[in-house]
Amino acid sequence: MHQLKSPEDLSEELIRLHKGSDAFFASVILDKLYAICDQRFKAGLGSITPASSQPQFNALRLAKRSNIQHGATPRPNINNLQPLIKEITYSRADMVNEYWRPSANESRVDFQYYEHDLAKIKAVISQSYAFTKAFEEKHSFVPNTWALYFLNRPESKKKPYGLYSSGLGVSFSFDPLFSNPTDPKWQMFAKEYNSLAIKTLGGKPSPIQTQWLKPDELVIPKKLAHPRFTTAYYLQFLG
Repeated sequence: MHQLKSPEDLSEELIRLHKGSDAFFASVILDKLYAICDQRFKAGLGSITPASSQPQFNALRLAKRSNIQHGATPRPNINNLQPLIKEITYSRADMVNEYWRPSANESRVDFQYYEHDLAKIKAVISQSYAFTKAFEEKHSFVPNTWALYFLNRPESKKKPYGLYSSGLGVSFSFDPLFSNPTDPKWQMFAKEYNSLAIKTLGGKPSPIQTQWLKPDELVIPKKLAHPRFTTAYYLQFLG
């Protein structure tokens, strides 16, 4: 758990932690410059969750599942959190999220997806922070959290039909999350943030994970579209 003094400091800390691990995930409370970080290391082929990691692992698994399913609700009270470091060995299969059918009045996750090149992480976090604070000042609203994780891009020839085929490198996704898909302020935030994330910061949206896109914010290559399955919504993005 890390609280920083500026978005630039937050970026530096996230870069440092990413470099020091085999895989890295962070839940970022951006308006508070606070990050709950998960550094992961390879445990070896065929590793299983050992008894020595219980009951801490099961408690973590259930807490993380609830947090994801309910859109990071409730937000943690960062004033009462103490730095916490736990080393747990577990099988990746044991941490797979389990989906459920929420009731009509139950919180559920809603999010926006954007992929950026690692070289842009400082600009993305700094400008997203400024946007979020300005939106909060005007509308008294912020997303519950932002999910940040990294992925290694393969060679373009190994992914010739994807939208993210920009060649070898490291990408990161920085996704705002909320707990009510129909909340008007959340929808307003997402629509306005699309322009910053995509047009200004050059993020790549997902046709199925980024909502309220405009035709100039996404281009889907025609070779990826089968006429039989291309609805009127997706037709507007073909280029």
